[in-house]
Amino acid sequence: SRFDALETGNRRVHYRLAGVMDTLTTLPPRRQAERTDAPFHLWDTDGEDWIRFYRNESGFLMRFPGLADYLLSKDGQSGTCRPVEGTSCATLDHLYQNQVKPMVLSLQGRRVYHGAAIEYDGGAIALLGPSGHGKSSLTASFARAGQSFLNDDLLVLEPSGDRFQVLPNAPSLRLWRDARAELLADGCHIAEPLCYTDKERILASAQLPHCDRPLPLRAAIVLGEDAHEIAPRPLSGADATAAWMANVFVLEVDRPVSVQAAFAATADIARAVPSIALDYPREYDALPKVRAAILSAVQAVSRKGAYT
Repeated sequence: SRFDALETGNRRVHYRLAGVMDTLTTLPPRRQAERTDAPFHLWDTDGEDWIRFYRNESGFLMRFPGLADYLLSKDGQSGTCRPVEGTSCATLDHLYQNQVKPMVLSLQGRRVYHGAAIEYDGGAIALLGPSGHGKSSLTASFARAGQSFLNDDLLVLEPSGDRFQVLPNAPSLRLWRDARAELLADGCHIAEPLCYTDKERILASAQLPHCDRPLPLRAAIVLGEDAHEIAPRPLSGADATAAWMANVFVLEVDRPVSVQAAFAATADIARAVPSIALDYPREYDALPKVRAAILSAVQAVSRKGAYT
């Protein structure tokens, strides 16, 4: 497999990070050491700390309270995972793939965004948006309709001439149980449950096809608010750049030079890739019409010569 499973114990595991081979050493479990310094950044969920970001002499610490510590080198080329006793291998792998890997790639200077991508017309359409905006449900809906997905939640782009291409990521989608029940037939392949979330990780299969090759990015759909009507509208200039920046992964958010570099790279993408904002009803029955509206909007910008 191109995506190696994480295992506990003193062993070195190699990951293919969207084309970059990274090395992660997993150590035996132990209690998380107390820190007296304040994190330079926090992610929280429902009012509780989810990830605490610290600096140390060798690089960075990403702490998932009660689950694991991930120590990353300054260049993002290597790291160490120290789990807490009782954290499963599946949870460690999931934390790495969905939370740590974006920051590793950010440290490596890659263009990394909170988004999914599906195959379309020999290329790809990106679906951008924060958690809760329906990326995974839309991605699963497209895949069930025959358009393979390249990734879920972690969108990695690489320059390709004067355009950009989407790099494939792990062949799985994360869905809530009700979404899985609505969108997928019985018999789909569900990975081992995780200890910190009720979301299920659905593995790629014949009914959920995955594309494992890079594809040129044709357009980006920026998912907006829950609405009664399906309302796409083109974005350009500062609006397009702002929409991409709202979904960028940057580890050192307190360092202006890091944010400026991300902004410059993102502005290049916004100039090269047609971006379309989309408000739409968050109803499973509406998804076929939402898919049709997305494809129609992308075809429209294609006819206008926004990409070739």
